[in-house]
Amino acid sequence: MIDSEYWRELGPFFERVSEHAPSQVEETIFSLGGRGYYENPTSDLLAFFLKPDGAHGLGRLFLDAFSVCMGVGLADALGAGVDVMREKDTGTGGRIDLILKGSDGMLLIENKIRHHQDFNPFDAYREFGKALNRGRVPFLAILSPDGSTAHAEWTGVSYRDFCGSLRVALDAVVPASERSKWWFFAKEFVSHLQNELFSPTMTEEQIKFAEQNEFQIQKSRELGDAYRQFLVSSLREALAKEFPHHGMITKDAGWGIRCQSDKWIYSEIVWRSEIAASKTIYGLNLYLCDPTQEQLELAVKLLTTELGMDNWTERSSGRLFHSWSSEGKAISREHSVEVLIQMARRLEIILNNGACRPDDGPP
Repeated sequence: MIDSEYWRELGPFFERVSEHAPSQVEETIFSLGGRGYYENPTSDLLAFFLKPDGAHGLGRLFLDAFSVCMGVGLADALGAGVDVMREKDTGTGGRIDLILKGSDGMLLIENKIRHHQDFNPFDAYREFGKALNRGRVPFLAILSPDGSTAHAEWTGVSYRDFCGSLRVALDAVVPASERSKWWFFAKEFVSHLQNELFSPTMTEEQIKFAEQNEFQIQKSRELGDAYRQFLVSSLREALAKEFPHHGMITKDAGWGIRCQSDKWIYSEIVWRSEIAASKTIYGLNLYLCDPTQEQLELAVKLLTTELGMDNWTERSSGRLFHSWSSEGKAISREHSVEVLIQMARRLEIILNNGACRPDDGPP
């Protein structure tokens, strides 16, 4: 419960907090279409971009950036015709993530993010690389978020330094006409790595502001939690009023509030809200679980054809869900609740095979 005496304290704080808020992380094609960071796909992309004569047309840009971080002149050390191999089996129960082999030398790179370095047979990797490199010890590197290395002969390279070096090199590609689709993919790849592996750095001014306003920040959290609980309760009450014979349940899922009924079985509606350009945007997702053909055809008519909602299918816990999502709109919260009620009526129609009809006009 937030005591009324604190409101006067929070007013000036809210007026200043936006000036000190961290900048929002920019979305990338990888974050939108993927599921965060996976080591093997990342190593695959690195293999593609590290090959100087690859289809990306960026030449030695990635290799030179890595060379800078290692502090070794790899261009001369590896020589011409550099080829890149992935997941090479050493015959000792381990696979080396990346092997770069040129006419004059070789570089082994072990990519470590979520796993401890003790899990890999680095000595066996070294001997395998030495055998491939005509008896000479190859260049050895461990690429990790902090650049640490627990093995004396292996040079540690941090993703922070590597991505920073890549950003500088990519930005130096001019004129813009030389920036191919692979240049844009490379920029997105680097941005995605930085977003996934490193939290945005706070400035000294932001740290000072946070430390001077810890009380207000705590009260703001309490206010936010109380408002979220109000939303959960108010949506449940609105639905229960409209459908008095249903056992309505609402749950906060973080990204939205799940609205369920004992008569909808596993089907549900999710009420969404987000801040965009200082406005609150409201939208809905509807999940129809294992529908009959008749229910599916009716859903397509009521949701896709009449409302223009995006549609996709997904499986969860062995069940098939036909899913729809509405575009977010800058409307009032009260209006968004009305839209939720109208959507719930449409779900009722679908589940009852058209036995009842929606209110006048689409939601």
